[in-house]
Amino acid sequence: MNIANPLLLPVVSQLGTQLLKMDEHRNAQKLESALVDLAGLMLETKHPVPLDFPVRQTLAEITFERLSAYLRENYADIELSPARVAQMHRISLRHLQRIFQMHGLTFGQALMEIRMMEAQRWLTAQEFRCSGLTIAEVAFRCGFSSQAHFSTKFREYFGCTPRSAASNGGIPGQCVSAPVGQGNPTATA
Repeated sequence: MNIANPLLLPVVSQLGTQLLKMDEHRNAQKLESALVDLAGLMLETKHPVPLDFPVRQTLAEITFERLSAYLRENYADIELSPARVAQMHRISLRHLQRIFQMHGLTFGQALMEIRMMEAQRWLTAQEFRCSGLTIAEVAFRCGFSSQAHFSTKFREYFGCTPRSAASNGGIPGQCVSAPVGQGNPTATA
């Protein structure tokens, strides 16, 4: 059963062998950390791209996809921060910032876009009107600690208030069909 990327298997095996030969000291901890990261990458990229394939994903692109997926899964967490996400992914804060910068974004912009799109989804869904949820509850479910801050950011992003978006129900051409500030540099989490 092939569960790992065969191109990375020799590298991980060699590092593992070296790690077993090392004494307990700081370099062993660094090597162990790198080995864990490589093993994760090896499993995530188990279907290798042929060497002659014109586009190969770089480690930075894979990391960006992992970070983006993590933000999509955890956008509702009010405590979500760049430092915490970097720590969870075992990368430095500066590396996290560079990864987002390579894609023309900041961490805050990426998180705000996800939160705004989820808020739009909640507010324009038929279930919202039937559920009895308030706009404040939608704000909190989308990771905002304040309804006022949520309303301000929503208006900046979509050009209308959350209440008017909810009452229009996401009808094309009515406020939320095209974000005003998608990727807006002033939109931060």
